Amino acid sequence: QVVTSHWLDINNRVYDTNVSNYKIGSYINKYQVSQNFCIDFTCLEYTALTEPVVLGKYGHVNSGVVNVPVIKDGDANAILCWYNIELMEDLGEISTNRGDSFIDGIVFLANPPIHMSRGGLANVLRCIDIDGAFKLMIDSETPNTS
Repeated sequence: QVVTSHWLDINNRVYDTNVSNYKIGSYINKYQVSQNFCIDFTCLEYTALTEPVVLGKYGHVNSGVVNVPVIKDGDANAILCWYNIELMEDLGEISTNRGDSFIDGIVFLANPPIHMSRGGLANVLRCIDIDGAFKLMIDSETPNTS
């Protein structure tokens, strides 16, 4: 799910105005992370810019682009990721996107934030390495208004 979150922004980036105007942001931000692990989404303040979408199933995930309709205007700065898991056959899937889950969420950060317009598409680029680990990035397509 593509989102905007002020908390993710200020916790993953140094702004000089937040450090008594010392000019250190350009030096420290070179080392900022592109992913956050162990995020409990029930405690995260964010605004959803898209609906959740399935980006792949275990064992059947390939690199590619998934086009996701944008439902709200905003500056996207993250993609929230969680799992639907079937722990035992015939018991059905459970989502890890819930409070007190045994697996917390993953956040892929966009730097800089990307403006999304309602009615447009968020292009989620899915990259898979040889070990099966994945990384997500976003881009935007603006609707044609002509």
